[in-house]
Amino acid sequence: MSNNVTHLLKEINFLLNLYQINITKICNTQNNNFFYNQYTIYTILKKKFNQHSIIYEYISKQNILIDILLILKINQHPKNYYKLFAIEFNGRTHYNLQINQDNITTNNLHYYLKENYNTQFKKFITSNLGFINIYIPFYKWNSLNLSQKELYLINSINSFK
Repeated sequence: MSNNVTHLLKEINFLLNLYQINITKICNTQNNNFFYNQYTIYTILKKKFNQHSIIYEYISKQNILIDILLILKINQHPKNYYKLFAIEFNGRTHYNLQINQDNITTNNLHYYLKENYNTQFKKFITSNLGFINIYIPFYKWNSLNLSQKELYLINSINSFK
């Protein structure tokens, strides 16, 4: 039993050190900065959906902060018909690191990110308020170049039109 605990502690310390080293490397770079990523999303939306309303850091009537609100006016309808898109950039704080072991006899550990309960609850609330939620995880977004980011965002929105 103590051997498993020791091994797990070593794994946790290794991950924490790796995380701290990587954080210090990227803290000063714009590409991985949370607000820079939000602004990149906003800029892409302004470029592609300029005829629609786009609000950065929108606060709903229920005092829920939404990173970017996109209000799409649908022209096919005779009456004014709108779709409300709540676009959220999920940085590292929106996730918990989950560590699972295959079984007691092996030391095979599996690591994955799981959305935390605050993020899940916010999704639930905003979807029940009539917003169409688009959540962009940092680990996908940061791996894309600018043209791929545009395509990813446009495809996400078009999938709900």
